[in-house]
Amino acid sequence: MPAVETVAMEAEDPRRAAARLVSAQSWLALATVDASGVPALSYVPFAPADAAFGVVVSGLAAHTANLLARRPASVLLVEDDPSPRDAYARARFSAAVTPWPHAPGSPQAEAVLGD
Repeated sequence: MPAVETVAMEAEDPRRAAARLVSAQSWLALATVDASGVPALSYVPFAPADAAFGVVVSGLAAHTANLLARRPASVLLVEDDPSPRDAYARARFSAAVTPWPHAPGSPQAEAVLGD
């Protein structure tokens, strides 16, 4: 029978843990649904912007029409950890989000794109 490793973790405030995870990541899983309820999921780069997840998606991506229509969406961030420990022990954060599109060139869009 294989050995099972137990990892002791300090109790951490959930908001602080989420903020730490978000600040350490540059990619997230983005899930949206189309008008028929068919889900779309992809991995996209993001930048924290005004307490939100700023993403830039292609006009060709299925997500774009879903986000522009302000349909339900959610995000998932998972801790980067190349060690071989239990995959279920990796820190993760998921949240339902409300899409808020910004025009290209707007201050909000530029904040996501950075310098």
